[in-house]
Amino acid sequence: MKDCLYVLLPVITKIVNLSMTNGPVPTAMKETALSSFLKKSSVDRDQFPSYRPIFNLPFISKCTEKVVAFQQAAHVNDTNLSEIYLSAYKQGHRAETTFVLAHHDIMRVVDYGDCVILLLLNFSVA
Repeated sequence: MKDCLYVLLPVITKIVNLSMTNGPVPTAMKETALSSFLKKSSVDRDQFPSYRPIFNLPFISKCTEKVVAFQQAAHVNDTNLSEIYLSAYKQGHRAETTFVLAHHDIMRVVDYGDCVILLLLNFSVA
């Protein structure tokens, strides 16, 4: 693959750029191969939730997806549209960043002698 890179890269770049400038994504780039794998060997094989779906998209689709994600992140950063306290999907931010910020805010309020109520909601099953 590395030997063919200088030949393939301009072609892949042209396809991705055409997809980006024209808007519509060709049908062939939307088709995927679906397979499913057991999450754990100890789970019940007859239960649908025991399986993890795996979608295999074409290589060009993944390239286009990466370009769109990069351009979107750059646009959000350049125009200051990013939420200040959002930690998800930000480079260098993880769940720990949110916990540290919440801890800092709680300690600051307690230092002032005020009361704090922390409400945690789990929407993962909703």
